[in-house]
Amino acid sequence: NLEALTTYCGDPEAYLALLKVYRVTKAPLEKSIRTASLMWQLRPSSASETLVQNIVEAAYSEPRSPEIQKQYVDFAEDVWRSSGMTNGRVGITIVNALGPEQRPRAIRLLLEYLEKVATPNAAVIVNLISLLRESGAIADALMVANRFKATAENASFATAWAKLALEKNDASQAKKILADPYFRIGAIRAEEPITAYRLLRLAGSEQALSVLAQALDSAMASRDMQSIRAVADIYFEEGRDREFMMVASERLPSSLFEEIQIERRSGLFRRRTAKYSN
Repeated sequence: NLEALTTYCGDPEAYLALLKVYRVTKAPLEKSIRTASLMWQLRPSSASETLVQNIVEAAYSEPRSPEIQKQYVDFAEDVWRSSGMTNGRVGITIVNALGPEQRPRAIRLLLEYLEKVATPNAAVIVNLISLLRESGAIADALMVANRFKATAENASFATAWAKLALEKNDASQAKKILADPYFRIGAIRAEEPITAYRLLRLAGSEQALSVLAQALDSAMASRDMQSIRAVADIYFEEGRDREFMMVASERLPSSLFEEIQIERRSGLFRRRTAKYSN
């Protein structure tokens, strides 16, 4: 019995054989990663190292089994480093498994990744900018954004970049970002219109009102409560709640409008006031 053999001896070959059995029988992820982590401590051969790397990639290429990912995150990071840190998706999942309490470690890990990889994963760049912003390192986050702005041209990157100005309520920085030829305000308008509105409003742009009107129209058309609440927050912040409620009464089904009324009476919108205000 291979499982019994690995329990009572430290033979790497027994672990390797057991992992191969798990792969063929499609054993639960927890079994494979636990066995792989134990074998890794025995300094495996290059052949078994490849198998371990494959197991870690399978376990950390997407956000699944969060408890297992948290439990074996140190092992996963060690294996990812040994593989050259080439798989950005694995790095993101490791960072997520580390959690906010280990944010400095996560930042160091992603900075190291950026130095090692010639063409970094855009999602890693976005995650790093967000982590730096959340830790208050706005200047460092801006350096990362400026370093990769010519290549990471997507809505997520533009949104993360915009939030750096919003974090500090910095009108001059908002204007600078909007004037940058690499910044894509159109991408944010489509994906995160509320962020686009806040940035334009902070910069004093005349486009802000049209963006907000578009966001309101899209939210009402979608009938998605999360989108509706996000737009409602803006209107309530700015003392335009009657205007919002009038549009909502005309555009929403009675059941959704009643839900909005209940939340309004409870003061929920005011308590949910967004962080990025002017």
